[in-house]
Amino acid sequence: TGTGKTAAFLIPLINKRLQPGAGRVLIMVPTRELAVQIAEEFKGFAKGLGAALAIPVVGVGVLEALAQPLGGTVLAVLDAKRDQVYLQAFADGVAVSAPDALPLGTAAARLAELAGPVTLVGSGAVLLAEVLPGATVIAADHADPVAVGRLAAGRSPVPPRPLYLRAPDAKLPGGRDLPA
Repeated sequence: TGTGKTAAFLIPLINKRLQPGAGRVLIMVPTRELAVQIAEEFKGFAKGLGAALAIPVVGVGVLEALAQPLGGTVLAVLDAKRDQVYLQAFADGVAVSAPDALPLGTAAARLAELAGPVTLVGSGAVLLAEVLPGATVIAADHADPVAVGRLAAGRSPVPPRPLYLRAPDAKLPGGRDLPA
């Protein structure tokens, strides 16, 4: 399917869902790849339609969404590739550190200082599991939609803004670095 056909079905559906008292929606497709494509397009269309109709759209960070349903000390960890992780610490659902992009060695050193029961959650949890042998490891590759909804429902409507954890690493043609 193309974006145009997907939009023809999704935009009226999203518009209907934005109305007060709207129920849930279940979209069934034959393949995982198509489901991923539709989910990505759904997010983009919903954000744009909400803005166009002056309906609040709130942003929820994936690190906090991963940690939200879990209690105790939780470290939300995403594999940032290039031997880095995105990491944020939570205590009973409340952030106790800012999200950060760290080299694996630095993240491991910080985790080695922790005491007590810890839960590692996210796509990068397995990368740091050996540093905390007693930790509970939940290798989730996405956040629970219910957790995202709970976080969004408790937010004041403010325009979402991106959070950039990693500095740009673009190169000029020929592999030269950009001037600082």
